[in-house]
Amino acid sequence: MRSKIVVAAALSLSFFTAGCGGSDSTDSEQSQDSVVQSTSPTTEASPIRKKAIGEEAAAGCVEGAGRETCDVRFTITSITRGESCSGYSNGILALPANHEVVRFDIEVETAPEFSYAQANGVLLTQYWSVVDADGYMVKDPDIATGCDVDANVVYKFLEPGTKQRSSVPIIAPVGATTLRLSEQGHGWEWEIPVVAAAPPAASATPPVESPVAPTFQEWTPTTTTVAQNPVDSRPNPYPNSQDSFGRDTGTSGATLVGCGDWKEYQPGTGIYSDGSLDYAAECLPGGSMAPN
Repeated sequence: MRSKIVVAAALSLSFFTAGCGGSDSTDSEQSQDSVVQSTSPTTEASPIRKKAIGEEAAAGCVEGAGRETCDVRFTITSITRGESCSGYSNGILALPANHEVVRFDIEVETAPEFSYAQANGVLLTQYWSVVDADGYMVKDPDIATGCDVDANVVYKFLEPGTKQRSSVPIIAPVGATTLRLSEQGHGWEWEIPVVAAAPPAASATPPVESPVAPTFQEWTPTTTTVAQNPVDSRPNPYPNSQDSFGRDTGTSGATLVGCGDWKEYQPGTGIYSDGSLDYAAECLPGGSMAPN
């Protein structure tokens, strides 16, 4: 459907450089930042900056001004891997082979007014990526829709003068090492913690017990039938429409992850895992995912 087309404006490269339109940090803070060293013969440092979990990053900063003047300040507060989500464990959805769920929690605060208009899109999904154990980058990884998802920070443009929190589960290759936010080789990255191995069980000689005759008990499995919401099966009233990426409606192959706010989009507008907008009956009034 094409009730409203959203086009993510290309951000100025300055938002992902160390200067980020000014300075990602003050002079005293810059000396504390760990910088990834380039493997090329040049002696200059890589523009990808390492950040620790809990360490603040900033974009849209004014040259020579304090960090508090930056348009967007954000912190990755947690990164976990191997989450067992109900949507996957019960067989409703299936993770791709050799992939797992990596979840990152993020807190964002924006300035009362933006010095750079493009700052509102610095955290959108297309700028996120992960690096796998072999060093290969996977750009714009899919959202893990089988998990609890609160991804407004990466799905919608930021507004000035606000604070937001999101918890974003993504599908990443097993053993991925790095979460990255970047554009054209400039930005920030965070190490994805390794899951600690369980301690080995203590070896002990079990006590010898007298054999007990086994007993058997009949077991009858219980099944639960979930009623299908009839609204969810309503066909698109505009079958020849296109999604926000210009594709024929319903042909993207992406997964529905949410619904557009009815204050901004017409009812029935769905948000899909590749960032596109398209018709979704679940987002109609009475649908199973309709906004409250």
